[in-house]
Amino acid sequence: MIAGACAKRGRIRVTTLYPGGMDTDLYANAGTAPEVSHGQEWMMPPERVAAAVAFVLRLLEDTVVSRLTIGPNLGPR
Repeated sequence: MIAGACAKRGRIRVTTLYPGGMDTDLYANAGTAPEVSHGQEWMMPPERVAAAVAFVLRLLEDTVVSRLTIGPNLGPR
């Protein structure tokens, strides 16, 4: 809704980003137990989210990514 209104008013692109758990100090600073605050399978390095944001920013101005959900691939390796 907001993205559509911005696009109509001035060709402003809005992307809503839904990142999964990231391997940062957020969990440790929130008081989470040390054994689950880093290095978990469901955590991504923040650089992965940064790469996704950079990808969206490099798109041509006539292209909009309205929603982006990013998470680790937890399938078999």
